[in-house]
Amino acid sequence: MKPESLSANEQIEAFNAAAITQWTEIFSGTLKGSNANVRKMDRLAACWADQGVLRDMLSEHLSQEDERLRFAAAAYLVKYFSDETAITALRDLVSTSRTLVGVSAAAVLRTYRIE
Repeated sequence: MKPESLSANEQIEAFNAAAITQWTEIFSGTLKGSNANVRKMDRLAACWADQGVLRDMLSEHLSQEDERLRFAAAAYLVKYFSDETAITALRDLVSTSRTLVGVSAAAVLRTYRIE
């Protein structure tokens, strides 16, 4: 999948599908599949960053009900921008999630030396 060949809506759908499937794979113990989905999100995020639209594409995800989508968006926004709203979303996931998503949010905060 080349992100440039997809419309903006198709890119968002691909990101969402990869974010959700990544966690499905993790919870089922299939790390190879999980890693493939991370690479898809990496390509999309890099494409959006190159185009200067990463924040526009992911900011709305920070208010998503689905913690998997919130986590994915926040992780990329912190990676590229140290975005304060994304940091708040990650901290919220750390305190409220009872799954590996919360643990992963804490890891992202530590990785970028925020916590």
